Amino acid sequence: MPEAEKKRPVARGDLLTGGVIALAGLVALLLALDFDAASRAFPAVISAFLALAGVAVVGMAVAKPREGATDLHGIGSAGLACLAIAVWATAFAGGAGFVIPTFLLQIALLLLTGVRRRGYLLAVAAFVTGLAYLAFIVVLDVPLPPSRLPGLFAEF
Repeated sequence: MPEAEKKRPVARGDLLTGGVIALAGLVALLLALDFDAASRAFPAVISAFLALAGVAVVGMAVAKPREGATDLHGIGSAGLACLAIAVWATAFAGGAGFVIPTFLLQIALLLLTGVRRRGYLLAVAAFVTGLAYLAFIVVLDVPLPPSRLPGLFAEF
């Protein structure tokens, strides 16, 4: 078969995941538009970026398909990232505090992007977690739910 006639494999998992992310962002944007003027801007911007990220994932899946099998039976890297974020949100809302789940989320996301050097991985995860903590707790003064972890871990 000539090279021009070969079908390029499309990363179907990334295609599906990108579509779901784009749809979730669009729905969140439409819901945010119903907020009052003072509350609308932040969730609308974040939702629009989420929808654009989903479109970008779809575009990447079509433009640069991966060779071979996708991760975890076809759900793709973006799907695994969504799963990691869902686990983080569940742990955070379930009383695991902010620092520990966020640190573990950063490690998971870095591993998904291919970072394998242990020291670098831990340093970047700690830096991003610390930066997020400073941004939300110190600068924005956002109250976080209390941690239900025992002993020393209760502060994190």
